[in-house]
Formats: sequence, C-alpha cells, structure tokens
Amino acid sequence: MLTPLLKAAYYVEHGFDKVRWSYLRKYNRIGPLLLMGYRGFGDRKEAYVSGRLIEDRNIRPAREQDNKWHNLRAMYKRFESNEIPGARIQAEFYGQHLESTTDAEGYFHFQLPVPTDIDTEQTEHPVQFRLLDKIGNNKGPVQASSFIHIPQQKADFGVISDIDDTVLQTSATSFVRMMQKTFLYNAKTRLPFKGVAAFYRALHEGAEIDKIKNPLYYVSSSPWNLYDMLEDFLEIQQIPAGPLMLRDLGLKAETLFQSSHKEHKLKEIEKIFSCTGDLRFILIGDSGQKDPEIYLEVIKHYPKRVLAAYIRDVSEAGRDKEVIKIIDEAESLGAQMLLVKDTEAAARHAIGQGYIQASELPEVKKEKQKDEQA
Repeated sequence: MLTPLLKAAYYVEHGFDKVRWSYLRKYNRIGPLLLMGYRGFGDRKEAYVSGRLIEDRNIRPAREQDNKWHNLRAMYKRFESNEIPGARIQAEFYGQHLESTTDAEGYFHFQLPVPTDIDTEQTEHPVQFRLLDKIGNNKGPVQASSFIHIPQQKADFGVISDIDDTVLQTSATSFVRMMQKTFLYNAKTRLPFKGVAAFYRALHEGAEIDKIKNPLYYVSSSPWNLYDMLEDFLEIQQIPAGPLMLRDLGLKAETLFQSSHKEHKLKEIEKIFSCTGDLRFILIGDSGQKDPEIYLEVIKHYPKRVLAAYIRDVSEAGRDKEVIKIIDEAESLGAQMLLVKDTEAAARHAIGQGYIQASELPEVKKEKQKDEQA
C-alpha cells in the first residue's frame, strides 16, 4: 500500500511544480536568482562538481547576536527554496566551457576533464558557473564560483569524515534536540565536538613538516539546503575545508525517495575512492547511527586502502556492544577500527601510528578544554 501512495505523492508534487514553473516563467514572476556552486573533487584525469539554481531568499550571514527567531526564519528560507528547473548552466574550467541543465530540483552536475598541465602543487582549482538563459529579475549576470579539490600526488593519506555528531554537535540520536540545534542555531552559535578542529588540522598537515597536505572529504546525510551553513561553520571553526557530499531529501522518480543514509554514504565514499588512485584513507564517524556498519562495508570492499577508522562513542551501552562486534569483524579483516571516547584519544592513536606530529597533541588538548567551556 505504501508504494502506490508514494508514487501518487511524487506525481502530484512533480505535476504541481511543472505547472507552477510554467506559469512563473510565462508571466515573468520569477525574482532574483541565486546560483550556488558546490565544492567539487577529482583526480588528474577528471573531476566532479555540482551546484543549484534557486530563487534568492536573501539569507544574511550568521551573527552571534542573532536570536532563535532569526535563526528559525533563515532556516525556513533554506528549506522553502524555489528551485529553477530546465535552466542551462555553463561551467568554465581552465579555459574549457561545458554546459549542463538543471534538473527538477534545480541541481546541475558536471564531469569535467582535467588538463594535463595543471599545477600539481595546487589542491584547490577554480571553476566558474554562469546561467545562460534569461530567467529572473537579476540586474546583472547570474554567476558563481567554486573550487575543485584535487589531492597532491604525494599526500600520505586522505580523511573521510561524517559531520553530524562527529564534527558538529547535532544530537542525531534525539529527534527533538536535533531539530532544535538545526533550526534555532546558526553557523556562529553551533558547537563543534571538543578538539575536532585541532585534530583535523593535524591530520591535514600530516606527520611531516612540508607543503604536502592531506585532503579531507565530508560525507553526510544532511540535506544540500544546509550547504552554506556548513561551509561557514567549517571556516569559522578553522576546520580544513573539503568537498561536502550531502543529500537531496526530495521525492525521486526512480526510487520515490532518495537513497537511504547508508546507501548515500557508501555511494559517495566509493566515488571518492574511485578518483583518488591508491590513496589510503582514515575514516571518522560516530556510533550514534550507521557509521560503523558503513565503514565496515568500505573495509570489505577496499581492505588495503583503509588505514584506520575512528568511531566517536556517542551512544548507550547497548549500541556500544553492537559496535564492538563490528570492530572485531573489521580487525579480522586486518583493519583498525577504534571506538574512542573523544578526540584526544583518537589523536593519541594517530600519533602512535605516525599519522600526525606528536607536537600537535597539546593543541588538541587545549582546544578540547576551550570547547568544554563554551
């Protein structure tokens, strides 16, 4: 019974959006547009980058003095987005010009060839986007810019991290608390997990003092509507930037709902592995949802490419027993998966394995204490 209802919901929503869009475009009722370019990633051969075209809801930058009403209003604007389907978007990447069309939810995607003569010492490569169609009431061209992250060939390892309850305090195991933190706080008032920023900076720098930086990738089931907030949060907390792989939570014709939490994260992690050669990875997540199960699947498929998996303990004793069984299975496959109480414990292990410099531990501890007082 559920599947027919979902199908009906999809076609009703799709039909309404199609009629609404045709009306707005025919009578020029579309306001100023916002073209968003998401940070992409790739290797020396090809790169993936995407973005979205929506009506500009004029969301102002977050301020510490913003009250909960201001934050709720801003979050409402993010989720009540008026997407622009069927629009032609041009991407310019090192002199190449490629074209894509926005889908029913306003998203566009590019798979770009990477020139052979790019600077191999550079990790962030600029890409520009431009709306080719005359849509909306913007005074000038509708355009955006972003970066494509291509790791240096001599990087020691990469880091793939969850966001909710791993980097950002979310309380994902409690629906009420999660909703409160999501809708009533902003990028300046949301709190990181204690010591995370210093630990991630240490992983980014690696064990050697040189110009080679280890890349970071953030994979989350949070919706793309939160992209700007998460980008601002990472910058404010001085956490190394990296591509954000988020999720569209809308209805989809092929599967009616977008992929599940586990399916989404596995798909994005596999995409990262597919375009990073033989680079090995450190995986970081939490015990609250399915990160241990997901990382175990990654270890099974890529046993030689996972250096370690750190699972932050945020769950009750019953769940911990399940995680310990998963850890035992990972170890039987020759991989290290650790259930750690906090960032300091993960940092100590990373130092012992030679992943980060021992001199970084005091900074992790100092930042952990500072975060505890926040």
